[in-house]
Amino acid sequence: MPTARGSRIRQALMKILPAKSGRGTMAKPFVHALNEEYRSISGWYQLYKEDIVEQDGKRILFLLGEGAADSACCGSGGCRYALVPGEVIDWKSSKDEEGRPISQVEPIKDPVIREVVRRHIIKTEGISQVQFW
Repeated sequence: MPTARGSRIRQALMKILPAKSGRGTMAKPFVHALNEEYRSISGWYQLYKEDIVEQDGKRILFLLGEGAADSACCGSGGCRYALVPGEVIDWKSSKDEEGRPISQVEPIKDPVIREVVRRHIIKTEGISQVQFW
C-alpha cells in the first residue's frame, strides 16, 4: 500500500523521468522455483523468497536471491539480489512438467513504477541490487 512519502517520491520522479510508456501487450510465464540451487563451474545461486508489492493498483511480483562464487579459480565472494519479473496477470494458473506453479507476468516498463518498487525493496529488504525483466 503506498504511503504519503511514497506518493511524494512518485510525484517528484514524474517530473524528472520520461512519460509513462504504457502497459505492454504480452505476458510472460514465470516458473515459481524457490530454494532450487543452480550450480555452475564457479559457484551457485538460488531464489529464496517471493513477495508482492502493490503499486498503482498493480500486484508486482518480486523475488530475493543469493549466490556465491565458491569454486572459482580466482577467489570467492557472494551477493544477495532482487529480481522483479513484473505485474501479476494470472497467479499460479498452470504447472510445468515438474509440477512447479507458473504465473503470467508482464514486465514493468514504467520508469516511475520501477523506481518506486526498487526503493520499496531497498527499504524493506535491505537489498540494493534490483533487476527488472
